[in-house]
Amino acid sequence: MTPLLILILTGRLNAHDGPHTPDMLAHVISAVQSGNEVAVTLELTGLGGPLVLVAVSTPGATAAPMAPVYVNFAEDVRVDTRLTFPRRPPAFLR
Repeated sequence: MTPLLILILTGRLNAHDGPHTPDMLAHVISAVQSGNEVAVTLELTGLGGPLVLVAVSTPGATAAPMAPVYVNFAEDVRVDTRLTFPRRPPAFLR
């Protein structure tokens, strides 16, 4: 039984190379609903980098086009975007 256990653990260890930490954190500063739109302000923190945010999306909504946002290591960047839903956003909490 011990040789089988070693083979299984070895396979699992080799299946995941590299670090398993995020390269960026996103914190929602505010989300304000007006009808079928939600204005969102995010604060992005670079944990790797440099990184480029080119779009924001959520299921069932379209996001306003945006210019690329560059986030360097240990840098905080604020991003404002607007999400438009076909009708009132589902389960929007205040």
